[in-house]
Amino acid sequence: MALDGLERELRRRFRQPAKVNMVRYADDFIVTANSKELLEHEVKPLVVDFLKTRGLELSPEKTSITHLDQGFDFLGWNVRRYDGKVLIKPSKRSVRAFLAKVRAQIKQDVGAPQAALIGRLNPLIRGWANYHRCAVASATFVSAQSQIWRSLWQWAKRRHPNKGRHWIAQRYWKLGHPKWVFAAQGQRQREGAPKWVVLQNLAAVTIRRHIKVKGDANPFDPEWEAYFEEREQRLMGGVLVGRLHTLWQRQSGRCPMCGQLVNAESGWHVHHVVWKTHGGSDRLDNLVLLHPACHRQVHSLSSDVARPGVASDAFEGLQPDEMKVSCPVLRGREVSQGPPATRLIGYLGQNPEIRFTPTGLPVVNFSVATDDAYVDKDGKRQTRVEWHRVVVIGKLALTCNEYLKKGRQVFVEGRLRTREWEKNGSNSQRTEIIAARVHFLGAPPIDAKAEEPSGDAGLVAESDVPF
Repeated sequence: MALDGLERELRRRFRQPAKVNMVRYADDFIVTANSKELLEHEVKPLVVDFLKTRGLELSPEKTSITHLDQGFDFLGWNVRRYDGKVLIKPSKRSVRAFLAKVRAQIKQDVGAPQAALIGRLNPLIRGWANYHRCAVASATFVSAQSQIWRSLWQWAKRRHPNKGRHWIAQRYWKLGHPKWVFAAQGQRQREGAPKWVVLQNLAAVTIRRHIKVKGDANPFDPEWEAYFEEREQRLMGGVLVGRLHTLWQRQSGRCPMCGQLVNAESGWHVHHVVWKTHGGSDRLDNLVLLHPACHRQVHSLSSDVARPGVASDAFEGLQPDEMKVSCPVLRGREVSQGPPATRLIGYLGQNPEIRFTPTGLPVVNFSVATDDAYVDKDGKRQTRVEWHRVVVIGKLALTCNEYLKKGRQVFVEGRLRTREWEKNGSNSQRTEIIAARVHFLGAPPIDAKAEEPSGDAGLVAESDVPF
């Protein structure tokens, strides 16, 4: 914050012919000019005066004036001009320090399992690679990967001094495609297949260029909020791919629980809105990205998370079902492409009832109460409770029977089915919703005034339907 305005002051003082420019990161910065004399006699005094008014001063140990052809180190990079072209590479000091940390970790874990060694090396390699991947670092990555391989080879030979090269290679490396992958088998998955722990391949890290932040941009200023969100979206587009990036875009880059940005620094977890133990699927409309801390809080408190597949206005302007059956069911605007679906949100009137077909297929029935608002003949707005019969079949029926209780709020999506039968010489009919999805939205209300009607009391006569 103390250096805010220095770049603007340099642009005001020096015009384009002087080629005075500034690059800044936190309290470190570079000032370039077209001559050494300009930097010594004009630029440096201006910077000294600018810092002095803020109670700061230049560090003599870190301040130097050098030619671009000789190059200089800055923030772990080496900036130098080669044959008229400026290249930014990882500095030799940074490479040596990184390899020293890797070698020290390998020597420290000489007796540790291979999977444990990989778990400790991966954060070091991945962090260093992500920092330097914006520079001209491909050749450096290949060279550093070769040095890491040599250290690992010496580590493996020390553990088995009486074994041959082929045995060691087959023991600690996967000799497939790509060749020489340092990997070990970790804990087995549920299906029984082995889970491989693989060392990060430094040479396989792709280069992604960095776009300079505007000098006047302030992340704490609301006027620059859109600018930094655009940069964050561009960055996450390279970090998240496929389904994860689709989820991130649906959530506008924010965590549904805390409302803060989800980025590479904060990390993320994929959460099932309807837990898989409750019958939830891996469909996109049942997934959200949460901060790791928010995810742990959701599971510890059994909190509900808004489903991104249903937009906030998906149930605005609901109209009675076009079939005009005796028990009208609300039909919302379609959110996803596909066959029309009947959706409603309401509260259970009583606990679900379960039965089994002769073939053993579970079937659960329950009724959901919704509030229906309409205008009567006198022009007054009225509200009444309507009951809708829901039928759930299969595995989801077992989940509903176990977790659904009277008064629980649910979201139901399915298709309509009307059944007709003759009883005591008169025809009767009933409209049901064959549920394809049932989402648990909240805890039971404290005061539930409405009681579920028995028999056919919940059916509304055709003349009473307000349309």
